Amino acid sequence: MTLLESVRQLENNQQLSIVAQKEARQTLSEDYRTKGWWIESFTEPLHERLTVKEAIKFYVKWYGSAYTVDQLMQMFYLENVQKARIKHISHDDYVLIKLCVALIQPCSGIIFHEILHNLHIETINKIRQIMPNFEEKGFQVIHLLAHIDHAMLLTDTIYQVKNDVIKKLDIETREKEETAQEMQVFNVFKLAVKSEDKTLFLNPEAIDFIEGSDGKVNIHLNNESFLADYSLTELEEKLQPYGFYRCHRSYIVNLQKVKEMITWSKNSYSIKLDSSNENFVPLSRAKLKEFQTYFNGTTVPFTEK
Repeated sequence: MTLLESVRQLENNQQLSIVAQKEARQTLSEDYRTKGWWIESFTEPLHERLTVKEAIKFYVKWYGSAYTVDQLMQMFYLENVQKARIKHISHDDYVLIKLCVALIQPCSGIIFHEILHNLHIETINKIRQIMPNFEEKGFQVIHLLAHIDHAMLLTDTIYQVKNDVIKKLDIETREKEETAQEMQVFNVFKLAVKSEDKTLFLNPEAIDFIEGSDGKVNIHLNNESFLADYSLTELEEKLQPYGFYRCHRSYIVNLQKVKEMITWSKNSYSIKLDSSNENFVPLSRAKLKEFQTYFNGTTVPFTEK
């Protein structure tokens, strides 16, 4: 029996998660697309000139939704950014808008690709509060994910694909609760750094970028640099849930601070940061395509020099 045939025989849960490698997730997604499901990969751009409230109003009218704009703004935690233009919003708010559109569109089945990827902990908790609304409306939702811990935060029913064989995972309730508690612990995580004879605790969101050079790792923020007692690999793992990305073998960048991507030549790229002195961080050619997928198409301009 093929993977697609096996998935079609899954129990008819309103929400379930499938953990699989990228190729298997793409195969499943295309199969469900042919069946008329709504596919949300969080990569398609929104109308960047509209404000958030104007965008929601547009989709409410387009799909003839029974929800009011104000109801949706409140349900999806968008009230604080309702006057912001789409081109200026964060990736977290972009994901919340995409979820809002998915709720009011007419398809009965929805595929969400990597819904929790690269989100702040606060937004992950918001999404966990939002998802029951899809059950109340009778949607069948399948989350396609790369990590089991993300699946444990989203659904009770979890399957894993290995070598084109799909198997239901038996995960204890206690383990799911521990995973949720760990996510809460991450929310108060701060980096300890040395500054002369003092130890400072840095909020990850304040960091611009991290640089490794000559066996040392320096954390840069607000035109200052602090020596870290971590390796780049350790920091990459610790900071990934906060929206950081290893853009080069010697650099980790805060994706929330990215302002512009620049092409200097065919094989030379840089990231311009939205910081007080507009730092430039190198972008590896091998990372270029993956890096671009973190943004909703037009949020970050790409400039050729």
